Amino acid sequence: MNDHARQKAELREKLRFRRTAHVKAMPQWEREIAFAHIPHPLRDALGAAGNVAVYCAVGAECDLSKLASELEVRGLAIAKPRHADRDDTMRFHRWRSGDPLEAGPFGVPQPHSDAPEVAPELILCPLVGFDRALNRLGQGGGHYDRAFAAHPGAKRVGVAWSVQEVDALPLEAWDIPLNAVLTEREWIAAS
Repeated sequence: MNDHARQKAELREKLRFRRTAHVKAMPQWEREIAFAHIPHPLRDALGAAGNVAVYCAVGAECDLSKLASELEVRGLAIAKPRHADRDDTMRFHRWRSGDPLEAGPFGVPQPHSDAPEVAPELILCPLVGFDRALNRLGQGGGHYDRAFAAHPGAKRVGVAWSVQEVDALPLEAWDIPLNAVLTEREWIAAS
């Protein structure tokens, strides 16, 4: 394991602990409203997007289910990530409220394989950590980096709790930065 990989692994452990403690300390009502509506900067970032990729939250990740419903009511098509297996490139499949989901290879709910595959114009992705330079720390499998590379025209918006911010992240050559980060407190975007 190289130095960057070791640093990232240690940072993931620290930030997952911080995220979980933060969410446990929050009142239930605050967790429920944190990402319940589309903030104005995200509305602006949507632009003419027709397909928006929204992940299914696991554990203490920011839950975007209410925000996804609002996007759908506004006429946007929602896509969710899908993996055929643990090493497969993540693809995005159309999903509508009420459509059943199945457990993917990581245990994360995902659309059925017969749902149409779509190319998202905006990708909302979960973060383990982020910095003000819009670098992201994910789970470590490179799935979102490969998805970003496969959809270079899509806007990339990371979603995290504010406590997941760090001063700077160790970077690898394949790391693709975000266009913006949405937290429960603010919108951080490239100037």
